[in-house]
Amino acid sequence: LALALAIETEPIAWGDEPSLEQLDVSGRLVELVVLQDEEAVFTLDAPTNFRVAESEFSLSGACGRVMGGGAACLGGIADAGGALSVDGTLESVPLAPLARRLGATIIPDQQLDGTFSLRRSPGTLPTGLLLLELSPGVLRDPEDPDTTLETGPASLDLSLEEGEVRSGLFELPLPGVGRISGSLEASDVRLDGSGSLRGKVRFDVADLGPLGLLAPDLERLSGGMNLEVDLTGTLSEPFIDGLVRLEDVAFAVPYLGLTVTDLNGEGYARGQGEAALQADFRVGEGTGRLLGDVDLTPGQGRPFIFRIEGENLRLVETPDIELDANPAFDLSWSRDTWTIDGQLEIPRLRLTPRSTLLGQVSESEDVVIVAGEDPMTLPPPPYAGSRFFGQLELLLGDDITLETDKAQAQVGGGVTLNWNGPPEPTADGALTVQGEIAIFGPVLRVEDGNLRFPGVPIGNPELDLRADRDV
Repeated sequence: LALALAIETEPIAWGDEPSLEQLDVSGRLVELVVLQDEEAVFTLDAPTNFRVAESEFSLSGACGRVMGGGAACLGGIADAGGALSVDGTLESVPLAPLARRLGATIIPDQQLDGTFSLRRSPGTLPTGLLLLELSPGVLRDPEDPDTTLETGPASLDLSLEEGEVRSGLFELPLPGVGRISGSLEASDVRLDGSGSLRGKVRFDVADLGPLGLLAPDLERLSGGMNLEVDLTGTLSEPFIDGLVRLEDVAFAVPYLGLTVTDLNGEGYARGQGEAALQADFRVGEGTGRLLGDVDLTPGQGRPFIFRIEGENLRLVETPDIELDANPAFDLSWSRDTWTIDGQLEIPRLRLTPRSTLLGQVSESEDVVIVAGEDPMTLPPPPYAGSRFFGQLELLLGDDITLETDKAQAQVGGGVTLNWNGPPEPTADGALTVQGEIAIFGPVLRVEDGNLRFPGVPIGNPELDLRADRDV
């Protein structure tokens, strides 16, 4: 962020004993340019008057152009005693340039208009008004211009009287989708956190489909959602009573080949931290259930615990992998610690990768990078710095196969995975392997193969493989 500034002043009056209280400077702000990454985000249209005198600063309406178009004005008076008077306006300010600079993946084409004012006398709490209006428009994915979400004219109206929030209203219609609305009524609510508070937020969506723009990893999103939140308490200790309902929600995750249908459930949040969720769903021909509890108490790090249950869930269906699973385990997180306990049964798994026998090529140890970055360097995983604890029993069914152009194998058995801090678990158990491998000419039959895990890291089993061939 950079600032280019030019001022003109009258002769500066200074007392016999120089001090800030005696400073008296009057002049004009001739030029003001606010730059970010060498691009102007605000440029002053015309010179404006200012004065610094007797610990008071005043600025007449400074108006200019905002990045990408639109106009903004600001003026006011402030002194060291606490007196304050500020007024400002926004006119036809486009949101798209701001969204791009923030790195947003969804670009809005709406424009923002608004006014605000704030007044305060010494020894009193402020009084003010904020009114923002958003023009109708669409949210658009730059990589897929046909994927859009239409929004109607939105508004935010908030009033403050001697430190008390008198009222607030928010409305955002979503044509063809639903509406987001909010209201706030207050009694003796002050900025110091005292007083009582009453508010309500509603989010009614008859069709989630257009909201798929906000979840680019999902396709064929459908169903309905209703959210109601009642707010009471004070600003310093708000009390929330909320309920969310999901009805006949369905979506697909293309890169996994995962399709979830008939998702119905509800969740609630109460008090200052208690929240829970339960939902039933279908994946392929299987059914599942999700139960969860989250602690939203401030300062607790939002710990959670989820119970996942299901039968014959087709979790992955791609050209390379088909995976059915019967999960029954708990997953929890608290203060950088993950805990998993339960069982995961895999009755069916088909691996048909087209590059199974191709190893990763790495450079020689004597290669030195003299410029740029190592292209093989990967970012740290999202769980870096976390600890893992718990036990998961992994059971393989009778339909576990591996097929490539060079090998066919069947795998069975089971292992128990144990975590005690590091992300890589140790394993107890054994897997059996049978099949054929055709490589370097001969066809090798593996009739009695074992991968044993006698309490060793999961990536370092003991191998006991016997392969035969006809001569």
